[in-house]
Amino acid sequence: MRIFRRMEHWVRNQTKRLGPIIYAGNRVFCPICNRTYRKFRSAGRGLHRRENAVCYTCKARERDRLVHRFLCQRHAELSCPGLNLLHIAPDPSLSHMLDELASGGRITADLVRRDVNVRLDICQLPFSNASFRAIYCSHVLQDLPDDECALKEMFRVLKDDGWALVLVPLHGRTSHEWETKGLHASKFDAPGTVRSYGSDIEDKFANNGFCVERITVDQLFTEMESIFCMLDDETVGGVYLLTKPN
Repeated sequence: MRIFRRMEHWVRNQTKRLGPIIYAGNRVFCPICNRTYRKFRSAGRGLHRRENAVCYTCKARERDRLVHRFLCQRHAELSCPGLNLLHIAPDPSLSHMLDELASGGRITADLVRRDVNVRLDICQLPFSNASFRAIYCSHVLQDLPDDECALKEMFRVLKDDGWALVLVPLHGRTSHEWETKGLHASKFDAPGTVRSYGSDIEDKFANNGFCVERITVDQLFTEMESIFCMLDDETVGGVYLLTKPN
């Protein structure tokens, strides 16, 4: 079994390395690196597998391509002099754009990774009240035993009129908590998740003080553009702009 896993790992690495050559073409487009391909790389395994998901050049996933367009269109609204940003569980594909937005600096943070500025627990942020103008947090909340605590902490460290971009996997209307971590996860969720979110997560955001705006594919892309960029709301998941009122 270990040999097969090593072989699978080797094949995946070779596909990632040679993908830009093997899949050269113009059927799909990544707006982050402005590259076209015959197809994107798949992501996930088994029931979690998504075809045409990841760009071979910049490694952007579906949700990253949506956020990139959103930040481009709303840049003037979201930016301000000296904006500082807390980037939780940072993804490389959007780092350059977030650095440009965060004229006051971008702090990267994670619980276990060593390639970040600060190692921390999102449920116990080591920052004073109103420390940041912006927060970016992608696909973290579903893995936390206490997501309410994390939301309260994000609200606490945001300045008044600050904003947070929070991304979560989203399926249906109703959220479900699993009795044991990862044991009863639905077919849509990655192994190890604590809960499956539905659109009622918006109530949880609002109950923790945030003003909530969901960002969807059809708000930012025409039908032809969404096909070209391989985007739909199911694979993108929930993308939310949360603002802290004055």
